[in-house]
Amino acid sequence: MRADVVVPFRSRASLLAIKAAMIVDEREPPTSRVSVKTMLRGMRLVLRISADDISSLRAALNSNLRLVLTWIRIAAALDSHSYRAR
Repeated sequence: MRADVVVPFRSRASLLAIKAAMIVDEREPPTSRVSVKTMLRGMRLVLRISADDISSLRAALNSNLRLVLTWIRIAAALDSHSYRAR
């Protein structure tokens, strides 16, 4: 089973930072039942998640999407804070 998820980014710096963070699971998957590949396409992050079964696919999707969402929220908060600090 496989799922491809495409996440657009506005900031190249944020895109590269999350890609670097996600390389960890790509190099050393948390389980042998799942593999995660991250790719950049322009200003989009592409996650290709493959799994042996639907439960593993769902778990990998949830954890990886949670990581991306957390980064997006942190980057937005940092951007907001830097504008107020000026």
